[in-house]
Amino acid sequence: MSHLLCKGHESMNAKLGSLISEFQKFLKTDEGEKWKREIIDRKKLYQKILNITHIDNLTTEEFSQIIKSLWASNIWTNKDWLVQKILEENGGLINIRNALREFLDLKRRLLGDER
Repeated sequence: MSHLLCKGHESMNAKLGSLISEFQKFLKTDEGEKWKREIIDRKKLYQKILNITHIDNLTTEEFSQIIKSLWASNIWTNKDWLVQKILEENGGLINIRNALREFLDLKRRLLGDER
């Protein structure tokens, strides 16, 4: 942890150290364990659905599931409206599939994964 600390900023360093300690304690609680499981489940969902071999078969329901699972979408109370708005503003699911395919193909090429 010392590599994260800055000389001359002892109060900031103390606060950061305290926050890290509190976060480590939180991770050991039932709520922390639940939070970690949610992250793992979300990652599995994204890996399954946002896979270049699956994009052509991406359904509206799967797209909706992804959008609704994003932390950024928590500010909307009506997540169905949000999903519809994203679909409408991007020309529908076909355009979203195409954009995702292009993104995933670029990622694959940049990372040198020729699968």
